[in-house]
Amino acid sequence: MQATTVQSTEGMVVGPGQAVGAGVAVLRAGGNAVDAAVAAALAAGVVAPAECGLAGCGGALVTYHAATGQVGCVEFGARAPAAVDGVIPAVGYLALAVPGTPAGLARALARYGTLSFAEAAAPAIRLAREGFPASPAYVAHLEAHQQQIAAFPETAEWLLPGGRVPAPGDLVTNEAHAQLLEQLAAEGVESFYRGSIAHAIAAHVQAQGGMLTKADLAAYTPREGPALGIRFHDYEIQTAPLPAGGASVLQGLKILEEMDLNNLWRQSLRYYHTLLLTLQAVWTDRLAYLGDPEAVAVPLDWLLSDAHAATLRQRVEQQVHAAAVLHGPEVVGLPGGTVQITTADRHGGLASLALTHGSAFGPFVSLPGTGTLLGGGMDRFDPLPGRANSAAPGKRPLHDLCPVLVLKEGRPILALGGFGGRKIVSAVLQCLVYFCGVHLPVEDAVAYARLHTEGAADLWIEPHLPRPAADYLRALGYTLSYGTVATVHAVQRVDGGRLIGIADPRTAGLAVGL
Repeated sequence: MQATTVQSTEGMVVGPGQAVGAGVAVLRAGGNAVDAAVAAALAAGVVAPAECGLAGCGGALVTYHAATGQVGCVEFGARAPAAVDGVIPAVGYLALAVPGTPAGLARALARYGTLSFAEAAAPAIRLAREGFPASPAYVAHLEAHQQQIAAFPETAEWLLPGGRVPAPGDLVTNEAHAQLLEQLAAEGVESFYRGSIAHAIAAHVQAQGGMLTKADLAAYTPREGPALGIRFHDYEIQTAPLPAGGASVLQGLKILEEMDLNNLWRQSLRYYHTLLLTLQAVWTDRLAYLGDPEAVAVPLDWLLSDAHAATLRQRVEQQVHAAAVLHGPEVVGLPGGTVQITTADRHGGLASLALTHGSAFGPFVSLPGTGTLLGGGMDRFDPLPGRANSAAPGKRPLHDLCPVLVLKEGRPILALGGFGGRKIVSAVLQCLVYFCGVHLPVEDAVAYARLHTEGAADLWIEPHLPRPAADYLRALGYTLSYGTVATVHAVQRVDGGRLIGIADPRTAGLAVGL
């Protein structure tokens, strides 16, 4: 398996194929990396409605802002309504949380971009109004979820025109969505949370028995602040803070840092066992301790401490030596619907932006006449009560988005992130280990075979994982299933300002340089 790489010196956008052009157009017009990421994200909401949308669940951005020489972050995950109580369904009006995407993208532009929302939305408006050819992925998502979509007339109206799934290559338009973007461009994103759009959302949701209110929408704000970071060998790893998934990636790196990764890599079998046990340790702590830090006490300093890492490292090394199996907790949840966009500008800026609906198409609910899905994310709460990530009024659920920046000697050299539900944490961690620990080229770090676990002895491994390693893990007592372990897109900046865009070969992504 080989990653697609593109080189440039003027700018780079990596992401969903039909949305990348929006980011490229913005870069060509003089916009920076964040402008390009937001423009591509808004376009992705048009061409990839299963994975993200204008009114989607939320996301996270990490950026190196060249104008200030600083790393910045905006986290904009969904927020539970005040009336939340009991078990939350994954589909329907009771599954709706307060969407974070509009506020998050607007805040990213205002804080780190150079364009207005109207300017960043212009390419998406054109795509929605003039149309785009239905891609095979667009059609496949609709076919897989046609029954659920049909159960919600306001959603079927624009996703299943004429009651059918478009054929590959059919022109898809969404005039209602174009008009909604124009309304936000004219009135400001404030309208979505405290204006006419908020009023329409709340009235529709409550008429259908949902919990979301105008007060819930009005109370929403994205979180902006410093990224969460650690040193790993000669690198600084910066990622979005909780409730995003990056804290688990950093914990895994802390466990592995003092090991001889190059020697383990040469041994192969011990390397994969070590990696697997590290992932199991990370997921055990993730399920036990992590949640919204504004709603529960999260012992993050302890989880990322040298002392705790040393304890877990010793346990991992003992289990590798004894060829032992770790039987950890099982995770109950749904696969994700996510988009990853990675950009670079000619000024030295980098951005990694991840967006999600929570699960594919979210709760399948649309606001009538908008051609837009409303965000879910409530299914990302722990279904058991009394846990760090259990649902509570106003609380944000954990999500798996891991936008990452890598710096060396204070200089940004790599932006990356993944999509693929809960497997994102495993994929991003392994890419960083390959690049920063084993010192593989970025394109090899992205393409090399990965494995995934969520704590239990059930593993997900990729078909091109070395056969001896798969046989060894099976012989130890692990249960193996085969499939893709998320998808990672990256942009590397090398000496002289040269940019390398890397599109993961596991799915249809595109890297385009100026």
